Amino acid sequence: MSFNAKAKKIEKEIMENAQKKIKAKDIILIGAMMIAAGVLLGLMTKEEVSVKDNSYSKASRISGIYIFTDGVPVNEYEKLGEVSVIFSIFPQYDDIKENLIEQCQEEYPLADGLILNLHTGSYDKATAIKFK
Repeated sequence: MSFNAKAKKIEKEIMENAQKKIKAKDIILIGAMMIAAGVLLGLMTKEEVSVKDNSYSKASRISGIYIFTDGVPVNEYEKLGEVSVIFSIFPQYDDIKENLIEQCQEEYPLADGLILNLHTGSYDKATAIKFK
């Protein structure tokens, strides 16, 4: 085999090996990119799933009535009616709340809860509810 033929054969082998190495590097790079994308997607999915709703709370129960202040129950309920305090000698929260609970128990004995709607300088009211 002549020198030129050997040189061309060696050159061809070098080019083929170089192409194989490039392909291998490309495959490794593509694989690494796919893994990174999968990890990012997994993190995003995990983050979306693990977001907590911190707005839930546990209602107080006074005299058998659940009290909801500045919020409503998460569970389904039906409205039974309203009770209100037009005037109170002691316009403090506890006094108004107790008055509304007493009225609720008198007017709606089957009520499970009260959703309080309190207003400064106006009359206070509450909605009596029954859970479904």
